[in-house]
Order: sequence, then structure tokens, then C-alpha cells
Amino acid sequence: MQEKKRLRKETALAHKTLAKKKSKLDRLIYRIEEVSEETQIVSGDPQPELLTPPAKKKKTTFLSEKNAKARCGNPTVLSSNDKPGLSAQAMARRRTETFDAASEIHGATPENPLPTSVGLLDTVEKKCSQEVLVKFMSTSKKFKNVFSVIFKTASDNFEQSEANKLRSIAVYYSKGVMGKRKYRSTYRCLSMMRNPNGKSKTTRIKVLSNPLPRLLPYNKLASMLNEIEIGTLYSVRDTLCDDLECGEKVDGCYRKLIEFLPRLALFYLSALPASDIDWFNEPYTFQVAIGGDGAPFGKFDQSCAWLVSFLNIGHKILSSEENFLIFGSNCSETSPAVAKYISMITKEIEEIEKASFNINNMVIKFKFAELPNDMKMLAYLAGELPNSAKYFSTFGNVCNDDVHDVSKTFGPAPTNAWKPWDYKQRLSIANKVRVFKTKLTKKPVTEQTARSKVTAFIAGCKSRQEFDPPIGRLIDRAHADTLHVKNNACQLIHKQMLCEAIGKSALGDNISNFKAVPSSSAFYKFIYVLKHKCQLSRLANKIIHWFNETKAKSSIIGSLGGIPGCFSIILCT
Repeated sequence: MQEKKRLRKETALAHKTLAKKKSKLDRLIYRIEEVSEETQIVSGDPQPELLTPPAKKKKTTFLSEKNAKARCGNPTVLSSNDKPGLSAQAMARRRTETFDAASEIHGATPENPLPTSVGLLDTVEKKCSQEVLVKFMSTSKKFKNVFSVIFKTASDNFEQSEANKLRSIAVYYSKGVMGKRKYRSTYRCLSMMRNPNGKSKTTRIKVLSNPLPRLLPYNKLASMLNEIEIGTLYSVRDTLCDDLECGEKVDGCYRKLIEFLPRLALFYLSALPASDIDWFNEPYTFQVAIGGDGAPFGKFDQSCAWLVSFLNIGHKILSSEENFLIFGSNCSETSPAVAKYISMITKEIEEIEKASFNINNMVIKFKFAELPNDMKMLAYLAGELPNSAKYFSTFGNVCNDDVHDVSKTFGPAPTNAWKPWDYKQRLSIANKVRVFKTKLTKKPVTEQTARSKVTAFIAGCKSRQEFDPPIGRLIDRAHADTLHVKNNACQLIHKQMLCEAIGKSALGDNISNFKAVPSSSAFYKFIYVLKHKCQLSRLANKIIHWFNETKAKSSIIGSLGGIPGCFSIILCT
């Protein structure tokens, strides 16, 4: 056993000695060839082949012809599992030769070797294909480290750049305001991952050993957003609730139209090409759509918002991102604060339509062309009775008595049976109603009786007008569209279904609460379908509340006023 070890050591030592001698022999042969070539050149005894080199042979400047041929038989290749490539000694020798040749070509000196590196890199960039570069550099540890340094510098610069700030803002406002908690969650998901092995729970997501660029942290984003000049926001509580009772005061903010519309026009004129703006044959006149509505929301289960947009941008107006908030508060659409805001913007609208504005060296005008509101809101803006009145439409003098007559037409012509409401007639009827109400206050009648008499008086005047229109003459610019027709049709079919369900249930007089309704009755099944299959629990609860209060009296069932206005939502199912 010891003999085998001794022989193994001797063999290894002999092999190492032989390898060194072979390497030395290769160097000596190479040196002899170089000296031989130099001697021939100095002695002036050039070989015939030097005087007349073959036309098709490639010139060998740095190697002898013999060595060049030998190298062609054993070229440098990228090492891989299939092709191990040259030995480390051969590769080191060839690198030295290449570097020395490049130093000679590019004028490098021992004191200044930089030209060699620059020349080699320039040659690689210009002469090597992208495929070869990718294949080689992806396996080189040094190049990976270089790319890592480049990527880190670029990543750090991007995180501080304006582009990243805009990206962060776009994420925050994408499809509505994201909010603090959701933005922070998105921030973490895009740049962090779980760290099962480390001390911390999370770690940065890395590419080429470098973390991905992050969004702006929320605190920096909030600070930046607060520094953006968006105009003046006014407090609803401070400016619109001064003379209101404590219980009627609400919180919220609003913009003044006369300040906001020129700013919005400047935005579109700067952001959109001129071909994307339709002037409707009125050059440099923005057609404004303005409207508001209320909805269940938040702590107080109610909110009101007013929006404004430009019809000139075409189909883009259908996007929620092209409709801008000018009023928002935690109150209903008919609250005193909203009434004061409507009165304020009515005066603003009159001033704006008379004025001209110099924007981007253009004389710009504004025209309020549409009031895109639902029927309930339009009735409030017009100072009218709700849609349950005998004359149920804000758009014309159609009543329940003749609404089924399909031979009649609607329009301003004398031949039309139904005509739009005249603004002067609105004011005249509203004045008559005020006088009538004054007389009623002097009579000993209950509030409910007085209300019935008022609605009957208005119906007797062949009108639905109760007050002066809060929005003024702007109410004449409200136009009917398919939304109103759809909502009305939906309310009508729902009323018929509800009446049918209650009628088929044959509920006794002793049933005055929904809890007493048998589960086998059609009315109970109707409520069950609304709540569980149509996912309209709010609607179902309102019907139950209405049933408990009114005990489903036929006089109330027969009118739309006794049915919650949100019944139209069933159409969405």
C-alpha cells in the first residue's frame, strides 16, 4: 500500500515536471521562430514569399504562418459542458498575445495602458454580434458585476427622477383614488418579498443582485401632492353653513367654477391635439356639462357630489377620469348646504357665460350645454314635485291621464299635444303656490292634509311646479336621454311586479309587519329573490321598511312616490 502511494507521488511529480518542460519547449520554439523572422528581415535576405505574397492568403502580422495555421486548427471557443474549450494555460497565453497586439496597435505604453482597454472594448462593440456578446457576458462573473453596478446607478437615478414621481402618482390615482393603506400595500408588493431565512420578515426583490426601483414612499408622495398647485378649495362648513343650525352643518369642500373652468380648459388645450377637440361649429367655446347627485356612503350613510366636464372631448367624456369633482360633502342632495351651493353656482354660470378668458393666447368662452342628472335631481333643480306627481315629467306637460295615448306627440310645435314647460309659466305657478300655502297656514289643518291640498292645487294648475327653479333658466337646458327612459321603465315594471306579488299573497288585515308574512307567500318569495339572488339587500330592506310603515295600502302602492327611487337599480341585474 505504501509502495502504491510512493509510485503515485513520483508519477504526479514526473507529470508536473514534464508539463513544465513541454511549456518551456513551446515558448522556446515560439521564440526561435520570432528571432528567425527578425534575422531574415535585418539581413536583407527576404524570402520569395515575402516579395510576392499569395493574393488569397490572409496576412499574419503577429504570428508566424505556421503558428497561425496551428491556431486555426484549435480556435478559441466559449467553454460549455459540451465543449470544454482550451486549457487555462493556452487561454492565458492567447490573452497576453491579444493584449500585447492591441497595445501596439492603439499606442499604449507601460505608463498608460488605458488605450489598450479602450481599443479592445471599442472593437468588441463594433465587430461582435449581439448574440455572441449575450452568450459570453451572461456567463462572465465580471461582466455581471459590471452590469450590476450600471443597473444600480440607473435604478437609484430612476427612483429620484420625475418619471418615477409621475409613475407613483399614476398608481395612486389609477381607477379612482387608491388611498393610504392600499398604496402602501402596492408599494410593498412591487418591491418586497418574504424572507424565510433572514432575520427580517421581508427583503427587497432583486435582479442581478440589485433591488428593483421602488415607487415613492407614501409620506413623500403625500408631501409632493400637497405641493401641487390645484387651485383654491373652499370649506363647506366655513362658507355655506354659517347661518345653519348645528345639526344642519356638514363637512366638505368645493371649487368655484369661475376659477376652475379656465384651469381645466388650459389643461385640455395643452394636453390634447387640436384635432381631438370638437368645437361644435363654435370655435374656442367649451360646451360644459354640469350635474350632481347623492348616494348612500360613509359614516352618515349619505353624500352628495357635483361634477363638471367638457363635451368637446367627444367619447372620452364617458370615462370617469374625464369628469371632475367640484363639490363633495357628507349630506343629501337636497340639504340646505347644497341649496346654497346651487344658488352660488347659478350666479357664477351667468357671469361665466357673459365673460371671455384669455388662455394660451386664445380667447376662450364657456357655454353650459347639458345638465346630466337623474329625474329625482332634475325635479329638485327645477323646483318641482317628485316624479310621483300627476304631471310626472320635468321635460313636458305629460300627465298620468293621457300618458298611454300613443297617438300624441311631444315638441314645441303647435301641433304637438305635449309641450316643454315654459320658464315664465314655471315662475307664475310657483308664485300661485306660495300664495296658496300662505292661505293654508291660516287654517287649522294637519301637515299631511295641507300637503295633500298643495299637491292637488298644483295638479289643478296642470303643472308640477312648487318652487322657483333653484338653477334658474338653466333648467331649460335639461334634455331627456335613454337613461331617464330606462329608469322610468324599470320603476314601472317593478311597481307592477310588487303589486302582483302582494295581490297574489292575499295577506289578511291582521298582518301589519313583514315578520308575520308567511314564507310560502308570493310577497315573501319576491323579497327573498331580491335579497339573495339579485344581491339587492338594500332595496329589499327598503321595501320591508315601506311595508311595515304603510301596511301596503293600495293608494300608496298605486303611486311611484310610495316606492323607493332606488328600484331602478334592479335593471342592472
